[in-house]
Amino acid sequence: MNTVIWQKEDLDTWIPGTLLCIKYNISRHTLERLAKRGAIEVQKGENPKATSTLNKIINYYKIPSSKNIKTKKIGPTKPTVIQALASAEDPKDVTKDVEKAGSIQAYLEAVKDAKDKVFLTKKASTAQAAIKILSLSDIHFPFQNQEIIDEVIELHKDADILVLNGDLLDGYAASSFAKDKNIPMHLEYTMALEFVRKVAGIFPQVYIVRGNHEHRLEKYFANKIDPTMQMFACKDTLYYLAKGYILDEDGAHIGTVELPNVVYNPQGNPWILQLNKTVFLHPSTYLSAPLGTVVKACDYLQNFLEWDSYDCVVMGHTHKLGKLVYKGKLVMEQGCLVKLMDYQRSAKFTKEAVTLGYAVVYQDQDGNTLFNETDVKYCGTLNYLK
Repeated sequence: MNTVIWQKEDLDTWIPGTLLCIKYNISRHTLERLAKRGAIEVQKGENPKATSTLNKIINYYKIPSSKNIKTKKIGPTKPTVIQALASAEDPKDVTKDVEKAGSIQAYLEAVKDAKDKVFLTKKASTAQAAIKILSLSDIHFPFQNQEIIDEVIELHKDADILVLNGDLLDGYAASSFAKDKNIPMHLEYTMALEFVRKVAGIFPQVYIVRGNHEHRLEKYFANKIDPTMQMFACKDTLYYLAKGYILDEDGAHIGTVELPNVVYNPQGNPWILQLNKTVFLHPSTYLSAPLGTVVKACDYLQNFLEWDSYDCVVMGHTHKLGKLVYKGKLVMEQGCLVKLMDYQRSAKFTKEAVTLGYAVVYQDQDGNTLFNETDVKYCGTLNYLK
């Protein structure tokens, strides 16, 4: 015997229908569909009334599992909010935070402000300066601007360290460009040696970085001398200079001046010098975009140094002046200290006016660069028409 049970008006049939939906976890629509298909069996015995017990009523009807009936699950598929809160880990006790805020509303406003707050990945140090470093570059002996150099040294003679950041020498005789002057390499060397001797008597430490113009000599010998003979040629003039070697016009070593506080490392990459977290360098690459060269150098340094091991890059070579913060690092091009160069007279429009300047770096006692104190200093612009 099969029975259809879903009429609300007849309590004898509506109550069993509701109980079956609950027992089998199906909707009333599914119950009706199953009854029409004859899938609901009625047990033998008296038809229960509304006053019968629930167990008696619900057991009177049955949907056999052998029918393999697919039923639709009803009810929420996810825990309710109350269930989720009950099962989740209790939030931390914020009683003291609420009391400190003064009210729950004030506490909620503080939480909102915290969510909206932008956190600094790098905060400017407010520590006191412990180390002062003066950096001079692109002096280009014998084309140096001696008047400005003397003024800068006098102004910053209290610096702990002097960095000669490349192109101390011009290497004019070894240049591959057309030349109209007779400037012996010996003259450049002697002038530079005298300058290093003097500054070594002023500053506690002097560091020398190799520039692309000092590298000219190595390239000159590579072009002129058989590779098997180059071992007998002095290719790194800065090594002799830092050692205080006095050379005569024939290149013979005739004496030495003691320069114990002058440091130059010809090994590895002499165009890079790292002092604590500040990197001084003098590349051979030049990009025309303003500060484009030092930005490129900042990224390129990852080939030699760990990214987190430096926070500032001070660069010579471009004869341009400027600074910016790039990827959380302070990067600077420090200008030059020369007289007017021949290429500025060219009609090719390939060069901009030269900017005279230098850099002063301040570090805290842990060697971190102090961004706000560290700066480049502008000394003027060289213009041929003036």
